[in-house]
Amino acid sequence: MAHVLSGLKLAVIGCGAMGQALVRGLLGSGFNATDITCTRRDPARLASLAGLGVRVTPDNGAASADADVVLLCIKPQGWREAVLTLRPRPGQIVLSVMAGVRTQALEEALPGTRVARCMPNTPALVGAGMHAYSLGASADPTVVPIVEGILGASGTVAAVVEGIMDAVTVTSGSGPAYLFYLAELMIEGSVALGVDPNLARRLVRETLKGAAELLAQPGADPVALRQAVTSPGGVTAKVMSGLEASGVRETFVRAMDAGKRRAAELAQT
Repeated sequence: MAHVLSGLKLAVIGCGAMGQALVRGLLGSGFNATDITCTRRDPARLASLAGLGVRVTPDNGAASADADVVLLCIKPQGWREAVLTLRPRPGQIVLSVMAGVRTQALEEALPGTRVARCMPNTPALVGAGMHAYSLGASADPTVVPIVEGILGASGTVAAVVEGIMDAVTVTSGSGPAYLFYLAELMIEGSVALGVDPNLARRLVRETLKGAAELLAQPGADPVALRQAVTSPGGVTAKVMSGLEASGVRETFVRAMDAGKRRAAELAQT
């Protein structure tokens, strides 16, 4: 565990799937479980969280009162009401994972705190998350290693300007869903062509896993990798030409743009 996190007390407000992924990463890196307090409304979910060895409570105010860092994992819809349940302290670090909610709005709602926002993604569950973050005007440079230490325990970290956070959300935050959707379509297509469903799932799973590893190589370019598979006049070329003719490229860009606009809308609800 990074020395900068030693002794810090962390409150994870609304600890759902993403909060748990970040908590598990911290615990795996050596963070003291008893220095983490998680909140949920559902008693059954709280009991499940307690199994991790962390402290649990349904009381957001109690959890946040003594925390050095408050990790906001609540839904962006109705976030203003949820924030009212907190008991912030001057100098406290507030790290939000809420899509669309800008740091300025959080700073106004939680005066005196040092605010940052981030967009993690679900591969954090296996220590392979892609976590982008940006700092609010209230966050001094000492916040950076703490935010990067928390996020880096479960994946890769990138600092970005806040103006592109909604675009980052729809790229890496939502991105795993696009790959899972592609896997779903590939399996359906394979089965429709006569492949056994279990074999189709295995073929697709291992193919995407291997392709991702190729893409992760230093200097890898997705266009060059695609072209290396696509022999002129061959099978892959036929499939790719069909996809391009269907307008999938333009459709995907439009869909991502709609997602970006939705991220901004969520913070207003």
